[in-house]
Amino acid sequence: MILRRGAALLVALGLAACERGVRADDPRLRWEGRTDRDAHAVRFAWPRTAVHLRYRGSRVHARITDHAYADRIPDHDVLGVQVDDGPVQRLALAEGTHEYTLAQGADGETHTLRVVKLTEAEAGTVTLRTVRIDGTGLLLAAPPAPTRRMLAIGDSITAGYGAAGADARCHYDVRWADADTTFVSRAAATLHADLQVLAWSGRGVWRNLNAEDRETLPVLFSRTIPTEPASRWDASHWVPDDVVFNVGTNDVMRAGFDDGRFERALDAFVGRVMALAPRARVVLTVGPLLHDDVPASGSRSRQRVLAAHARVAARHGATLLTFGAASNAEGSGCDHHPGAATHARMAAALVNALRAQ
Repeated sequence: MILRRGAALLVALGLAACERGVRADDPRLRWEGRTDRDAHAVRFAWPRTAVHLRYRGSRVHARITDHAYADRIPDHDVLGVQVDDGPVQRLALAEGTHEYTLAQGADGETHTLRVVKLTEAEAGTVTLRTVRIDGTGLLLAAPPAPTRRMLAIGDSITAGYGAAGADARCHYDVRWADADTTFVSRAAATLHADLQVLAWSGRGVWRNLNAEDRETLPVLFSRTIPTEPASRWDASHWVPDDVVFNVGTNDVMRAGFDDGRFERALDAFVGRVMALAPRARVVLTVGPLLHDDVPASGSRSRQRVLAAHARVAARHGATLLTFGAASNAEGSGCDHHPGAATHARMAAALVNALRAQ
């Protein structure tokens, strides 16, 4: 094979760089979701944050640090790794800094690689430091980002809590977390949209499921790394075309729900987000875990949350979308959260709602 001088130099530079590792802030890597740059490394914590790359080589290795969030649940992060259009393989991280093999195969062929955070910020913060490619060792520019952008704000359903669980009998465990198969992830794939997910289990807009957790979604919304109060996100860097809210379940799930305070908090939050993206299509959803007799018989929880959503949607010109509970045929994920079939149904409804606007 005869190479022009420039092409030979490109291959040589690519090989040399990959032998020692390409830094995570290399412009050939494409990031999706909120990320923080730290001395050439890239940190991320929100679920469904992803990095995309394209390469030629036999194996891809990454040097990654996982830092657990100091809360009452000791756990670790899980990443999803997808080569080309193949299945997503789960990669459980260990605390600290380690090198992981992400992909391996025949040398000389061009592949795409996507690495996505399947777990929530409550599991921890991940730092990608370097990527190293064996064999040909050539890192190419990643496929360009979609022009359409979708922002999803929510709680456990949007975060993928228990979505990979076999049925309702399993309980919280990072093994069953899957932010990549949620209704918003599926909808974004169908609409070919760049996705940013701001979701945390148990969090609400007025109050949280656990009274000890003081920081609600409107507080966390302003952060790049949600577990770090000093972290700040510049909303002008990424303006969404679609905004999806799936909130309210945690606000109403314990005694003392105040309809007026909840509606005012929801109205302010929707208005705040819409001010940052005034041309966005906005959908307010009422989730499938809401029931009128929870937390107590006669609570009318679903009706009250639905009524508040309807009034807020009308004031802001947003679309209201309601999701019914999972059927017996659909089954469910852990702790009665949506499983794959329910998320697929919800995704189809969301796509239709966004296309109708």
